[in-house]
Order: sequence, then C-alpha cells, then structure tokens
Amino acid sequence: MDRAPLGGGNDGTPPSLLALTVADGHFTEITAVVDPAELALMDLAAPV
Repeated sequence: MDRAPLGGGNDGTPPSLLALTVADGHFTEITAVVDPAELALMDLAAPV
C-alpha cells in the first residue's frame, strides 16, 4: 500500500491522506482518511 498526504495544513500536518492498494498493476482499494484525530495517530513521513 502506498499513501500520500494531500495538501498541507498551516502547522504542516496533512488535512487528509489517500491510501492506495495495488495488486497485479491494478488498484484494489482506495481509502481516504480525513479525521484529524486518526491522522494524528499516524506516523507520516514527509513526501519525497
């Protein structure tokens, strides 16, 4: 699964996260996380 923060808040935290699961070259699952409390629990690396 790859994940990427979308945008950025004023304090540097992402307002949402999009997670993509890929199998055999096809997306099999797409999950959007927009709950600030749930995002705060995640260890998100800075985008490269």
